[in-house]
Amino acid sequence: MEQLEIFSKTTFFDTNQELKVCGSCQRSLPLSAFPNSYHRKDGTKNVFNKCKTCKSKETSLIEKIKNTTPSPPPEYECPICQRTQEELLGSLSKNERHVGHVKWNLDHNHETLEFRGWLCGKCNSALGWFNDDITLLHRAIDYLQNNSKGFK
Repeated sequence: MEQLEIFSKTTFFDTNQELKVCGSCQRSLPLSAFPNSYHRKDGTKNVFNKCKTCKSKETSLIEKIKNTTPSPPPEYECPICQRTQEELLGSLSKNERHVGHVKWNLDHNHETLEFRGWLCGKCNSALGWFNDDITLLHRAIDYLQNNSKGFK
């Protein structure tokens, strides 16, 4: 057993336990210090890249932004796909409506946690999959432009 200070209290953990580096605070922590995001079909857990402390701080800040930033007006269009909420509803499957692609998502800078605007769920997820990396987005555009012969 080794001693590790987590969440301002001393915690003991088995040194044989797998460790993971938090994407925010950069500390090596046991997997138990990370919240589970979901279980895979094979039964294994998928854990967040941020420890529980950092995730909690981020969630609190995002909730504060949501509570102090007015929701977009009914005629609002996603600045990326330019669809209104009504158009989004018509284009989504029942499952997509269920998983939250209908509501406007608070888009924020993941490093500074600054509010950037409201996006539809699909566009917000797309930016997230590209890790807000402009270079990756340019590569994706180049790929589509160079490999979409016959497609629009």
